[in-house]
Amino acid sequence: MVRGYLTFARGGKNIPLTSILQIEDRLGNILYKAPDTLEERDVLDPRISYMITSILSDVSVRPSDYWRTQLSIPGFETAAKTGTSNKCLKRAPAEPPALQGKCIDLKPDNNWTIGYTPNIVAGAWVGNASGGAMYVKASGLDTASHIWRPFMIAAHKTLAAPKTTFSVPTGLVSTEVSELSGKLAAPCTPLDRRRADFFFEGQVPKESDDACKEAEIDKLTKLLASDDCPAEAREKGTFFEPHSIFALIRPEIERSIQRWAEELSAGTGSIFRTPTGALRGSGAFLPLPLPLLPKEKCTLDLTPGRLEKPTVRILAPSEESPGTYPIFQPRMSYTVGKAVSEVLYELDGKIVARALAGTSLNPRIRLTRRFDPSGLHMLKVTLIDSYFNQVSDTVRFRFTESADAPSEEAPVD
Repeated sequence: MVRGYLTFARGGKNIPLTSILQIEDRLGNILYKAPDTLEERDVLDPRISYMITSILSDVSVRPSDYWRTQLSIPGFETAAKTGTSNKCLKRAPAEPPALQGKCIDLKPDNNWTIGYTPNIVAGAWVGNASGGAMYVKASGLDTASHIWRPFMIAAHKTLAAPKTTFSVPTGLVSTEVSELSGKLAAPCTPLDRRRADFFFEGQVPKESDDACKEAEIDKLTKLLASDDCPAEAREKGTFFEPHSIFALIRPEIERSIQRWAEELSAGTGSIFRTPTGALRGSGAFLPLPLPLLPKEKCTLDLTPGRLEKPTVRILAPSEESPGTYPIFQPRMSYTVGKAVSEVLYELDGKIVARALAGTSLNPRIRLTRRFDPSGLHMLKVTLIDSYFNQVSDTVRFRFTESADAPSEEAPVD
């Protein structure tokens, strides 16, 4: 009779593999018995062991809820890894020569899931005893994990006062790094691209993230802002500027990285991230962590006519013509080179109306009864054209009472 079990590396210690505990003959005589005490020996630095565990237990990088569920034991930090090996069942014939010898029928023949918590380690294997291939889509996650997870859940229910988290060994330091470069997070690093990572003491990165860049762009052309283009059309954003760490000694790698980024960014050049984290622009998708930093600067020849500045003049109310309260309708006249994009109305420094292209540019504004109409007030009208040029006019005026207060207008304090 043969009884056996497997042991494992734990916290940098290795408990020797013991597959046979005892051998007895048919009369019950013990022919062999494994030692009761198993000697442990160092095989791996505990810090390296923990860093591997940290990687394998990081739920946030698992690609879907299914992965996160199947490789996790509820209530416990869980490190796990799946695996699938494949067997070639048929290779291509001699013709055509381009396919000669290549596998044309590949199916999985071994699936496994191995995982551990601070208390228990277990592995599950799925395959055919004959060594034959399985169903074409079989994988460690789809097969072995369905054996491994229920076993681990049941096994943990038998433990008294189990540990729920992995212990961090001495000699490790945790700090916030940027996923864009692996360096220290910088002010421009997006919050969703920052994460805590472990390093050996004395090996914490000293440089800040240089893959993210803050820059001003021209809102019309989405190119780098320049003195040639109006300052009113500038906006700050955060951009991605990837580089190879081997750029100087392996320029071909750097060229490949730049080509990769440009291909991924295709169709997204008009998207950028504002300082508040919002994405702006007209692109349909953003496959990169941030939009690529533009390489060209804005020039006026790309947008002819944008130097033709608009004008605006408030016609009413005025110092001679009071506005009506609680509802009044400012009137203004303007000239514009191409088209009006937006008109802002500010009363005593507060925006009370916004008129967009295609709507009435002289809106009716209703004020609430909490607004104090007495004394002098200041109205400011700002017109922004389609080139982002903007011009303003202001006027001081008084209010006079009016009984007209249609309920459909939005109230303004």
